[in-house]
Amino acid sequence: MQSRTEKFSFHVKVFGCQMNQADSERFSAFLVALGGKPDSEENSKIIIFVSCGVRQTAEQKIVSSIKKSRNGRPGSILILTGCLAHRPDVQKSLREIVDIFIPAGQLSDFVNEIKNLTGLEKDFKVDDFYTLKPLREETFRVFIPIMTGCNNFCSYCVVPYARGREVSRSPEEILEEVKLAIKNDAKEIFLLGQNVNSYKGEDGKGTSWDFPDLLKKVNSLRGDFWIKFLSSHPKDTDAKLLKTMSDCKKVSPNLHLPIQSGSNKILKLMNRKYTAEKYLNLLKKAKEIYPEIVISSDIIVGFPGESEKDFEKSIAVVKKARFEMLYSLKYSKRPQTAASKMKETVDSLEKKRRQQELDRTWKAISVKNNQKFIGKQIKFIINSTKETASGLLTLGKSFEEKTVCVTQKKSDNIKVRGDWAWAQIESVSPLGLKGKIVKK
Repeated sequence: MQSRTEKFSFHVKVFGCQMNQADSERFSAFLVALGGKPDSEENSKIIIFVSCGVRQTAEQKIVSSIKKSRNGRPGSILILTGCLAHRPDVQKSLREIVDIFIPAGQLSDFVNEIKNLTGLEKDFKVDDFYTLKPLREETFRVFIPIMTGCNNFCSYCVVPYARGREVSRSPEEILEEVKLAIKNDAKEIFLLGQNVNSYKGEDGKGTSWDFPDLLKKVNSLRGDFWIKFLSSHPKDTDAKLLKTMSDCKKVSPNLHLPIQSGSNKILKLMNRKYTAEKYLNLLKKAKEIYPEIVISSDIIVGFPGESEKDFEKSIAVVKKARFEMLYSLKYSKRPQTAASKMKETVDSLEKKRRQQELDRTWKAISVKNNQKFIGKQIKFIINSTKETASGLLTLGKSFEEKTVCVTQKKSDNIKVRGDWAWAQIESVSPLGLKGKIVKK
């Protein structure tokens, strides 16, 4: 352990989801308030790893990064937080390398641990980690946690063990953060939660707020910005939410609604609390209430007990649902989960085959879905630009959460990351829309 000092440099490495990104911004804000200075990993005294434990491949990547950092910086202080930090097996294997483990469900402990490390006597009392004001490197896209934790205990998922039970922030606290983001010219505001549509907040007057209530209020705020949210659970998606999405013009029509499997047998083993038929009825209801809604989803292949017949049911659901986007995932056994005690029945080669077939199926549907954009002009936010022989290759995201790809010419009024832009769509692919920059 390093000696205490009044000044220190730090570096935060983020792996995984948007919630981890949001957490990292609060870590950075607190460290700066204590006198810390953000720096490269190579030059930092304190290195924080915000980890993801959703899949084995992610875990291996993080462990490798930690070991590399320790070998390259033997005198640095390494802190592991996020969804791996709570696990006894991870703590045991890394105890000679990592100085401090701070589980994602105990983030408020981070404050005292860092104060002890730095030896500063500044008066920082933080009962709730999410009351810390984030320090964001970019302001055009912001991730705002409205709740954390999960009560669902899906049999494959680590979140309830890593982040604990659901806790919702107060609406006043969330709205204050949203207003500050708008003041700083945010164009895209993501409201985050492991199960965002089960949000249940309470304001200072004792009035209960659900997620549609919060969406309506954020939508009513003045400014030119889009509202998006992640992630939703089918069991908590109701007519009130769908009607609110339809009515609120700043709320993206994209609803990411993971089904995970098309087999009722597998859904029961996953503890998902709905059937494939109920899910499809929900989609029908969603399109009746909000015809422009854009549904994306997740499906896991190779879950323990998944037969070929079960997999074929997932293919059938994809064809019926006609998802705009689908994220296919090969089942990955995770410690502590109920599924980790189930016998694996699908080998890695078969998981790969099923994933490939699933991808072929949804991509064919996605191309047809995207045809409706050809000839239209759409607004998007630029994410990245890259010099090519034909011009500046530019990628961004539309209101519908579609990836937009255009090439800017030197003669154009060049747009950069974080700018609004308009594109005339000329062709499509399974993964997005292609066209040219136009003036609007």
